[in-house]
Amino acid sequence: MKTSRTDNVPRGNRLQQLVDDITNTQKDISTISDSMDKSTVQTLQSLQTFLAAAGATSLDQIIVKMKQEMTPDQQQSYDDMIAFNAKFGDVTDTTLQVSSIVFAVACVYKISFNMTAFYKVVGLTRVLRTYARSIKVLVTEGYDVGIEMLKTTRQAAQAVIGEFYHKEFADSSNFTKALGVAAEVSEGLMVMGLGIDAFILVLQAIEGAEQKTKLIDAIHQTQVIRLSMNVLYQQAEAIQANIDGLQLFATELAKHGSITDPFAGGDVAGQIAAQQKDVSLLQTEQTLEGGDANRNSYRDDDLSTNDVVSKAITDVNIQNTVVPAGTYYIVNAQTGTQWDLTASQTTPGFHNTGGDNQKWMLTVTGATSFSIKSKSGGVYASHVQGSRSVLPQFKTLQGAKFEDDWTISAGTQDGIFYITTTATGDDTLTGRVLDLSGGNAADYNPV
Repeated sequence: MKTSRTDNVPRGNRLQQLVDDITNTQKDISTISDSMDKSTVQTLQSLQTFLAAAGATSLDQIIVKMKQEMTPDQQQSYDDMIAFNAKFGDVTDTTLQVSSIVFAVACVYKISFNMTAFYKVVGLTRVLRTYARSIKVLVTEGYDVGIEMLKTTRQAAQAVIGEFYHKEFADSSNFTKALGVAAEVSEGLMVMGLGIDAFILVLQAIEGAEQKTKLIDAIHQTQVIRLSMNVLYQQAEAIQANIDGLQLFATELAKHGSITDPFAGGDVAGQIAAQQKDVSLLQTEQTLEGGDANRNSYRDDDLSTNDVVSKAITDVNIQNTVVPAGTYYIVNAQTGTQWDLTASQTTPGFHNTGGDNQKWMLTVTGATSFSIKSKSGGVYASHVQGSRSVLPQFKTLQGAKFEDDWTISAGTQDGIFYITTTATGDDTLTGRVLDLSGGNAADYNPV
């Protein structure tokens, strides 16, 4: 059997490079994660300074004091903010979530606090959030789509971090560098023609259990990256949720004349917003929020590690031995003639006519077994023992029976396969290969 499929898959000699690049990307993301952790530590240190200046030892003490001073309208605004924040209660690490509330409340009430440091935290998490989304697009849509978003995010990191972070956040240069390395790795993979979406296709070019194991591990590690980036995204999203809600809260307070909204007209905030706009970060965020052409948003992770790894293992086991279910011409690899079902239900080899009587529909019935149905007659090829015991018979399928199943296995060349009878309990028909004998008639010969 020969299928009309073109093999443009990169060969196995690129596999090791693929695995290495994935490993390097993991290291980059680890650097970013470490950077975020360090920023969190600095944030918490600032939090302790703020609490001490306010004469409090905990957030609860400040909240109790503030509630006593709030009007009913202010209380409602505050409750709305808390409800908005509660949407992100499943975030793995809530440290950032809590600390951002404290800082924003401090800003609203103009208690002694370093506004510039707070905006730096906000700016970093916004870039991280967009970077996380870009990574997810890169993983789900391929490097050719995600790379442009990564470039935009990298520019945002350079603009926002470059001006505001270097003095107080010593690790910011590592963060910027990690973004750059990740983008370069992505570009390298794209040039090689090895996008994430090509992983499964590479299986067709791989021989040997050792390489298959490496590829499974590579796919698994890629999914681990995606899930870890989703956690980073959730953390950053939680902070942004706090900021959005607290801005609304501050605006409501300002309406009642209690206090001036510190978020309005701040030079630092304005500069950050302008730079983000200049590098199209806002546009990138909107694109990621909106999703693809099918309106599939990139906000949430939609695949588990088990899903991806299971599919990878299945494809490794099957890809080199069978063809996907579908409609095919069954062609004799030697003569080029096609399996042709005639009105008398014989199957001579015949030149290609394009007719449905030469088209055969393969349906998966087992790990490597298929049923073979004529598109023309609607009958199934069967190797049930009968008066024409050495030829396949064609009949209406009567339930899933072993005599209607055929095993398809890979030949010695790409696109060439053997169609073999499954066990029937009759040794004369077990393990026989479908053979266009002389290019004229289908027959069985022992393997």
